[in-house]
Amino acid sequence: MKCPKRVFLALISFLAISPLAHADWIKGEFSEKAGIDSIERFLVIRDIDSCRIMGDPIIPLGDINQDGCSDIILVRKAAGCLDTNSSFLCYGGNPPDGIFDQVFHRFRIIAANIGDINGDGFDDLGNFQCTPDWRTEILLGGTVLDDSADYVISGTLSFLCRAADLDNDGFLELPLSTNINGGFVNIYQSDAAGIHTPAEYSIPDTSKGFGGNLATGDFNGDGYPDLAVAAYLNRDSSFVKFYWGGPDFDTIPDFEIWRKATLFGETLLPLGDFNGDGYEDILIDGGVTDGYSIPGGVFFGGPDIDNNLDIVTNRFIYSGYLSARSASVAGDVNNDGYPDLLIGVVVENASLYEAKVFLGGPDADSVPDVYLSNALITHRQTDFGAVVAGIGDFNGDGIDDFAVRSRTTSGCCCWGEVNFFAGWDGKVTDVDGESQLNIPRNIDLRQNYPNPFNPGTRIEFDQPRMQAVRLAIYDVLGRLVRVLIDSELAPGHYRIDWDGSDNRGNPVATGVFFYRIDAGEQSETRKMILIK
Repeated sequence: MKCPKRVFLALISFLAISPLAHADWIKGEFSEKAGIDSIERFLVIRDIDSCRIMGDPIIPLGDINQDGCSDIILVRKAAGCLDTNSSFLCYGGNPPDGIFDQVFHRFRIIAANIGDINGDGFDDLGNFQCTPDWRTEILLGGTVLDDSADYVISGTLSFLCRAADLDNDGFLELPLSTNINGGFVNIYQSDAAGIHTPAEYSIPDTSKGFGGNLATGDFNGDGYPDLAVAAYLNRDSSFVKFYWGGPDFDTIPDFEIWRKATLFGETLLPLGDFNGDGYEDILIDGGVTDGYSIPGGVFFGGPDIDNNLDIVTNRFIYSGYLSARSASVAGDVNNDGYPDLLIGVVVENASLYEAKVFLGGPDADSVPDVYLSNALITHRQTDFGAVVAGIGDFNGDGIDDFAVRSRTTSGCCCWGEVNFFAGWDGKVTDVDGESQLNIPRNIDLRQNYPNPFNPGTRIEFDQPRMQAVRLAIYDVLGRLVRVLIDSELAPGHYRIDWDGSDNRGNPVATGVFFYRIDAGEQSETRKMILIK
């Protein structure tokens, strides 16, 4: 879908901004699996304010103006808690213009997308404020967005994660830490009326740093979202505790991953089904023992989740592993149906600044498939990779994109830059002169994405010959919910979106669903999860 250009309003308000709206190609290091030898940097936004750094954080919003392109907020990092930030809303476009569409003044470094807590179809935001007290502010998303708080939860200093229906009661819960340096984790219920206080649940763990990071996702593969909480006991004993979701959800940990290290779990990121086995996975990184970092990376989820690290995402250099400075689900940047992982690494004393992409799928491994460093970027760059973010389809070409924040040094002054990189179609292959179509040999039903989802998800499949094809969705009892396709199809690749409604157009409830394809004598079935 093409995204319309917009009229630039209030030009005078943004004269300090000098976006470089140009496209170039970056020669990085790429794996054979990536199938490319360069990557398009389709936009650079440079901020000449040398007192604060633009893009710390980068907040994806989804498509709030409903033009078919994803939108973002770029936050200027404040020098102090009482300082006023200027943050900017950027609508995506085809092509994007790099012009700021709205200015805000109250977003801070702890601000994030927390999901659609009130069920209106738009993702909402959480934002930390330190005055007049420590508080988390909830800002409801929509076509009209501002930075005034719709709900306030006092007494919280918490990194933010997406809300999830942890106890399967049909309402989302938002976990928040009372203090990222250690304290209770309180869990607040939300619904169409907003966030409810006091807390619905409280986890009274007194370990040092308990609640320093939080994540939600179905890590044990039972169809219910779970809660993961990072903490540490002392300088060489850290852990991540998991609380399994479901009707019997409680505040007693059900599973723990320990490491002899400090700050293991400093990076805690739910990945979705990264390796394509039908279960959600999680990235756990960070951790130093006796001055040396330990390996971090992806732990595969499912009924057999264990303490073993399945994919190492940080490389060994000198006498330790380079832990992630930032990490994000990149989306599906190579358009193969699997979520990908984006990691940024900054090591000041080694002048090392890098961003790398690990492509998801059954062949996911510990070798980065896209490696970019500051040396490859024009101008003198530092902090390249200090903030990374998957930003959805920002340039309107139908494939997810990602952004990397850096800092450009020039004499006595420096300014922030946000580099926007385009995703690519990793399924496109060369064909010989006798064949003009890349025809699949067998039925291939891909894992839906996103998964879990709300309110909609995409299903892709390949089918090899002209034949009758039926794609249908069933509930856990095997009852038919929706028929998406029931017709004769030519060979090729197909994608179809499901909006979460049944055959009568009624929205279905939160739960586990199965989608099945029948084509000729072949059939395949996969599981997906709807969370409201």
